[in-house]
Amino acid sequence: MSSFSNKSSNFAYQKKSHSAMLNIKSYKSYLERLISENSSNIFLNGGVEYASVFITLLLSNTKQYVNMFCEGLNPEMMERPDVLDAFKKAIERGVNFRILMEKKDYITCTPFSFAKEHKNVEIRCARKEGLQKIDELLGPGRCNFSVCDNRMVRLEVNPSEYKAVGSFNKPDWAEALNKLFDEVYSGSELLSIYEQSYI
Repeated sequence: MSSFSNKSSNFAYQKKSHSAMLNIKSYKSYLERLISENSSNIFLNGGVEYASVFITLLLSNTKQYVNMFCEGLNPEMMERPDVLDAFKKAIERGVNFRILMEKKDYITCTPFSFAKEHKNVEIRCARKEGLQKIDELLGPGRCNFSVCDNRMVRLEVNPSEYKAVGSFNKPDWAEALNKLFDEVYSGSELLSIYEQSYI
């Protein structure tokens, strides 16, 4: 995991990225080409617009499962029409979601309200020990990450600016992040629809 962490940090903190060099339309076309070619290329993004393109394509192309660790289902991102639509459609077509949140700030937002009504979505809140483990393995500053279908990965190294590194075909990264996710998830706090009234 340490080599994965160092590698991702080096990519993530380069001064330029694909999202900085391409306009949003070209960036989307570039990512769509990577998907169609089943490419293992690593790419970057930064900013809410470019991140929403990446996340929308991830959700739209996932067939089996999503493991997501995030601050919460932040409306700034998750209520963007393209992202919310892809999120809802993935749930409706039976993709299994395990969502691990850092905190409960956004449990009244539309994505949470929609997700909690579906049996193929489980939402938990990480405990302090789990957050420490994430920081130990991925570095300080709290990274968000998502793994889809054992191969698609998004590692957000600067959540406040949506700066991330990712790939649509990196099974080794997916395996490492899934192992971390499972360890933290197993010790997390389950959120159910019955708890929402008093959380």
